[in-house]
Amino acid sequence: MTDRPVHMGGTAGGQGGAEELSQLRASYGGEKINIEWVKPQGLVALSFVIAILRILTLGLYHFWGKTEVRRRIWSGIRLNGQPLEYTGRGLELLLGFLIVFGVVFLPFLVLIILAGPGAAEIVQLFFLPIFFYLIGVAQYRARRYRLSRTNWRGIRGGMAGSPWAFGWIYIGTALLIPMTMGWITPWRNTLLYDTLTNETRFGDRPLKVNASSGPLYLPYTGFWFGQIIIYGLAIVVGYYWLGPDLEAFQGRSPEQIEKTALALFAVKFYGLLALVALLRGVIGAFYKVREYNYLVGETLFEGARFQLKTQARTLIPLVVTNWLMVIGTLGILTPVAQARLVGYFVDRLALIGPVNVAEIAQSQQSLSRTGEGLAEAFDIDGF
Repeated sequence: MTDRPVHMGGTAGGQGGAEELSQLRASYGGEKINIEWVKPQGLVALSFVIAILRILTLGLYHFWGKTEVRRRIWSGIRLNGQPLEYTGRGLELLLGFLIVFGVVFLPFLVLIILAGPGAAEIVQLFFLPIFFYLIGVAQYRARRYRLSRTNWRGIRGGMAGSPWAFGWIYIGTALLIPMTMGWITPWRNTLLYDTLTNETRFGDRPLKVNASSGPLYLPYTGFWFGQIIIYGLAIVVGYYWLGPDLEAFQGRSPEQIEKTALALFAVKFYGLLALVALLRGVIGAFYKVREYNYLVGETLFEGARFQLKTQARTLIPLVVTNWLMVIGTLGILTPVAQARLVGYFVDRLALIGPVNVAEIAQSQQSLSRTGEGLAEAFDIDGF
């Protein structure tokens, strides 16, 4: 990598004229960036290799496996035919996790043990807001790490803000969700997206977005009232479906109730919960695609505007089949599911307008030596 601007053009030798023409075009109007997805090969075999090595190393290979999966997925994202390059290392992820475990979770476990059974709950309540604050910090740090290890034409990404400041925004707005019965959600999601995006950098150039949550409230209204209808129907169905069983169990000890009756009740109860979750997920998908498309469509880079065209009718089957794939293979094919999801969004993503790539210089931010340990510890990192 160098700190000078990356210039566009053809190869050396007989291509000199083409190179000069390309540089001249870039200096005036830039170039159009074509975003495409090329499905990585060998992910199924890689998934089984990673699963075996995790078992043989008692889970230690997890960090190296995740790194290799990222390299494959990153390489499937092509900008003007050139793949993204992921330069992170498994050792960085491991060190980040160990540091976070030693600084955050180990003291928490020690305090729980020293407090004893009576005061352990008090310690947990004290740490609960701290952990929730750290979730926001973790999301920011994970994004910063991944961007800093993402290269295109020798230029890497980065974040220019503070994860600790973002953590306060994350927890502060989250506290408003129950107070507003969820109506703060579109405003909160827009604020979080604006903050993360405006602090995102490619080389020395920022992404820019100034989205308003106003256009999201009409679709969110449908989602909000849809939830009310689903929960209301679930209560009615539960009353008539589970009520007779509860009456039969009343006044009887667990030993007096037949095991088959308890098992049947459990199937009915959890089946109803699963149906509620499924219906809520379906109507939620219709809102989320509107949110995704709108927020991405308000994002600019060097004057060019991003465009995302997702649809609930195509996203829902993908999410469901991914879920079945992961559950059915006990998590082994998770990398395949992750690649399918990334490919879905990349295939529907475009950058409208020219970008003067020739003027973009390398980022001057220093690289961290460890990975996103907090995100790993909280298990909130997407992949």
